[in-house]
Amino acid sequence: MREIVTLQFGQQANYVGTHFWNAQESYFTYGDESEPPVDHDIHFRPGIGADGAETYTPRTVIYDLKGAFGTLKRENALYEVQEDNPHDQALWNGSQNVLRQSQIPQSAYQQALDQGLTPPSLSTDTVRFWSDYNRVFYHPRSIVQLHEHELNSSLTPFERWDTGEELFSNLDREHDLLDRDLRPFLEECDAFQGVQLIASVDDAWGGFTARYLERIRDELGKSSAWVWGLEDGSRKPRVTALESATLSSRLRAGQVGRTSFNEIEAALTNDGNRRIAKLEFSVNDPAKLAAEDDGGDHHDPRMNGQTNGFTANGDGDALPRCISLQPPDVNLDGRRMPPRRTHLFSQTESLRGKWKSSLEIEDMNLASLDRFADGPRTQISQSQLLFPLLDSFPQIYQFDAKPSKLAIQASISTDTSVADRIRSVERAARTLVGVEEREALCDGLISMCQEYEEGWSSGSDDDEDED
Repeated sequence: MREIVTLQFGQQANYVGTHFWNAQESYFTYGDESEPPVDHDIHFRPGIGADGAETYTPRTVIYDLKGAFGTLKRENALYEVQEDNPHDQALWNGSQNVLRQSQIPQSAYQQALDQGLTPPSLSTDTVRFWSDYNRVFYHPRSIVQLHEHELNSSLTPFERWDTGEELFSNLDREHDLLDRDLRPFLEECDAFQGVQLIASVDDAWGGFTARYLERIRDELGKSSAWVWGLEDGSRKPRVTALESATLSSRLRAGQVGRTSFNEIEAALTNDGNRRIAKLEFSVNDPAKLAAEDDGGDHHDPRMNGQTNGFTANGDGDALPRCISLQPPDVNLDGRRMPPRRTHLFSQTESLRGKWKSSLEIEDMNLASLDRFADGPRTQISQSQLLFPLLDSFPQIYQFDAKPSKLAIQASISTDTSVADRIRSVERAARTLVGVEEREALCDGLISMCQEYEEGWSSGSDDDEDED
């Protein structure tokens, strides 16, 4: 079934992950509805609930701190834990004093879902936790609360990278986290495709995830392991891009453009060792795309989205249609480095909606298979499954026509700008990392940079620019 297991680490990851699972839930069809192009068995697992009924829950393990889950509990309507029989209690003749912590009130959105009503609109004022807009049931094994740290604690803040590393080491030594949390999901898989990890990378969760990934590599060998790194403060719509970029990996057999994690990796590395890639995406109204395909006005996707009636909520600035989710390269003093001309090595594109004709896609994919052809290696898949704008999704996209679904053009690419980003990390490491670790770390980063520079020269490009 080509299963994928998802690991989520911390607040940022779980805000993104909740949108991801809500989108997957929206693809289910019922009754006489036609079968969807998505193979649900890839990301969902069958099971048996507490009442013996069949269940279907995400293949995911969700880590977060004490107090971060809101009203979400390990037990739910599918897996209610029965009350203990009083006769089974330990023998105790003394008096009992039960202390209960005050419960967090359920959000209005969740109350409406439970009552089968239309949920109210969400805003930053009404969302307190990522569970406030969650639309799926999880298996109890998916919920892993780490009691060693509390959310937003001033006494034991979960901020430093080494704090996360230390926490993982302590927990893994005591419980063997992979055996306890991950292996039960892996053992259910028939044709395991890989794991994807969603985590913030600039706080303690980065250190926790790094150590977790090392253990995965030791245990799973060459199995695919994808890490989606998030940085604090980013207002860019990451779910949209993450969910769309991997759509081809969960399509049903026989669907045009169906791929796997391994195939995407092979296209991106392109016989090299490029393990870090850049994520970008464009967004459009499907009706607008259809009008352009029928001979209407064509717009450069790099143009400002306002020309297509699309703006971003928040600070009022227009959001460009082509959005790069790679952080800018900065100096040690925090100033942005001037952009340089980039050289593209390889790219995979996932198109939702008719961005290109099927003939154009076929020609580009065939040309990319020619080992003796010049130019970057590309792999393009296109699906008519549009991105759903659910009532749980933030209102960050505004089109004049107010579509309920969006056309998405998401790409994962390796180019020389990735080396620029790694160089900025290396420069920071030389001033922030201790002497004992500095040399090995910086040498490793420089070696990674070389993978994005070797085999081409920018001299000809520079000469053309000067002319």
